[in-house]
Amino acid sequence: NNNNNNTNTTTTTTNKNNNNKLAEHGSPSESDAKPGPSVAELVRDRDRGLRWLLKARRPIRAGAEVTISYLDDTMLLDHCLVRRNELSRRDFWCRCERCVDGIDLSRSMRCSRCQEGVIYARRPSSLEGGSLAGDLARQVSSQPIPLNVSLLRPLRPAIYDEVCAADLDNWLTIGTPLLARNSGKLYYEVVLGSGCAEPQIGWASTRFQEHTDWIGSGIGDDDESWGADGARGLFWHGATQEEVAMEFPKGDWQEGDVIGCALDFEQGVLSFSENGVWSLATKWTFRAEGRWLYPAISLQGNFQMLLHSEALRYGPPSEDFGPWIEEEDVCARGPLDRRGPLRFAYVGCCCDKCGMEVDAAESSRLTDLEQEFWKLADPRAVPSADPKQVLMEDVVNRLRQLADSHFAWHSLVHRARERLLVFYGSRRDYDSQVQVWEEARDFAHHVYPAACGAHAWGQSGICGVVLKEGAAKLFELKTFFDKNPGWNEQPPKWLEELDQKKDIQRQLEHLDSRTRWAIDEAKAAYNTLVLMFGETHTWATEVQDQLLEAESFLMDVKARLDALQQ
Repeated sequence: NNNNNNTNTTTTTTNKNNNNKLAEHGSPSESDAKPGPSVAELVRDRDRGLRWLLKARRPIRAGAEVTISYLDDTMLLDHCLVRRNELSRRDFWCRCERCVDGIDLSRSMRCSRCQEGVIYARRPSSLEGGSLAGDLARQVSSQPIPLNVSLLRPLRPAIYDEVCAADLDNWLTIGTPLLARNSGKLYYEVVLGSGCAEPQIGWASTRFQEHTDWIGSGIGDDDESWGADGARGLFWHGATQEEVAMEFPKGDWQEGDVIGCALDFEQGVLSFSENGVWSLATKWTFRAEGRWLYPAISLQGNFQMLLHSEALRYGPPSEDFGPWIEEEDVCARGPLDRRGPLRFAYVGCCCDKCGMEVDAAESSRLTDLEQEFWKLADPRAVPSADPKQVLMEDVVNRLRQLADSHFAWHSLVHRARERLLVFYGSRRDYDSQVQVWEEARDFAHHVYPAACGAHAWGQSGICGVVLKEGAAKLFELKTFFDKNPGWNEQPPKWLEELDQKKDIQRQLEHLDSRTRWAIDEAKAAYNTLVLMFGETHTWATEVQDQLLEAESFLMDVKARLDALQQ
């Protein structure tokens, strides 16, 4: 299924049941391929006797396809990996203009050279036919090992983001299709890390099928992969998942163990060691039949894959075996781990100001900053964390420092704003709350310029904070007047009172202008929500009530100003 703009597609009334039109005929014509779904979510309209009402977000020509979004307006602002991860649960691989190859407007960092420009991350490559890993392997099999792409590639799930990498309970299948070989005697190692469970370590062929989500099978569970499982003493291969008992020297793989994997194409033998100890009981025969094979593993928990001669801790079964990556190759000298595929998101991308091109080292630095921010701000980074818990002040300060110094337009920062608003609200820091809502509004408009509820909620949020701030300020002034009933006599008795009067007048004038600005923001939010959902929708009526409250508050401020000036 291909869904336009992260949307589920339905056709016009002339062919309303053909839900696979895009999958059959590709993207709509250029005149129809505009950002975002063409209609808002389904809304009941009982007053007009209709069961459902579709509200158009933008003009739609007769005969054009009508599209709705499977993702809510907040999730539409997430960067491409997150959106695709969510859509994969519905078996979607989106090919809309926001998801195909190109830059990701929802994921960008500041340029370290000019400090002014923005570097947008690459969107993940399109997944065609479930065998992209094999296609990549065939493209580079006769070329030097590339330096500008991740050697380690997620296979199941192929859609992979920070949440997937951090969740050690996910049974991940990952491999190095760019390093596929079809001859020789080759060796590599895997170091088992924390949380390791159900490991199946070995090789996959270039015919091994990728999947966008977890499907319950991994290395050794089909005819195109082979895997050893020292935790359960098994060898896995074949579509029928035949289990053949294996005996390892120590008997049970655990955290810290180093598993050696040796492949002999000529003899058709697979061998495995445990902490440098080889055993005849851990050998297995296979038929290559012209296949290209590459290192691949399935497991829960952390791991390190050692491919380069400089990284290996032990040795192969005999001297005629060589490391999977030769000594003269400069790539992947160190270990590869779960976050390896994420570190190359910015490689080859350029600053939009100075033109600096990001290399592998700079991309790794940028993605490390993303990881630090995510660990601080996202409750999913710490499974035991309470998402409603107010952030500590030092965490907020670090988040603001990271966001202001390194991040440009980024959905990670946008997601953190909800928790920042809770923190600033607990401190009654109205200026910071307004700043956060402004940033949320501008981010929504930048990454998704079509009619969007998230943009409207940012505008409405500004108005809400300004009203709270104004109410608090008027309460302070009213308390002062109540305690000093004769204070406003003319002429003032003391010069100090005259200065106080001027200060109060400045505060009221500030409230007046700030409230007028907030009303303009709320009006724009109301117009957007009415366009998308109709006047009777709860979201629209809530903003309408907010507008009435703001206008009443403005009248109160104006009356106090007039009384002060008389």
